[in-house]
Amino acid sequence: SIKLPARSGKNRFELIIDLKDRNGKKESTLEGSITCKRVLDGISYTITDTVKLKNDLTGGEHLTGSIQRSLTEDSIKTVWTVKPDLKGDGNALSGSLTVTKKHAQTQVWQAIADIALKPGISTETETAADPVAFSTQLLSYLSACREALSPDQQRLFDHMLRTDAWMNGPVVPVPDRK
Repeated sequence: SIKLPARSGKNRFELIIDLKDRNGKKESTLEGSITCKRVLDGISYTITDTVKLKNDLTGGEHLTGSIQRSLTEDSIKTVWTVKPDLKGDGNALSGSLTVTKKHAQTQVWQAIADIALKPGISTETETAADPVAFSTQLLSYLSACREALSPDQQRLFDHMLRTDAWMNGPVVPVPDRK
């Protein structure tokens, strides 16, 4: 959890990462969320990515659950949800992928894609098990969160990431005044 409060006023930035990856013989799960909150001049902006995936490993693989991105700006919420229902046996993958968009609690659209991958088709993907791929994706996400900040908040965020003092207690660098 990273918090960057303003020196004065109500502006703030907060990043919370809470992910749990469990691997067992019968199932693997990935659950958690990444939340980025920003308040700037009284306007609240929040992005929350939530993942709840389960891979049933009995009799092959069966991936179910959901990945959700929620964007709230000025109390208006837009939610994108991806729900996989994919089965694989090591040689083939089949099932469906449902993508839904809701805006202000009203479903805007939904798309369902049928998936059928068979031997001979390239299925190279990056996974959380690959530390380089995971780090690259996390840095990309943090970069997008940083871009949503004002230039002063970006400088504070950059300073915080370049030092290790924030791990040992609350540290908010003082902006240079020229």
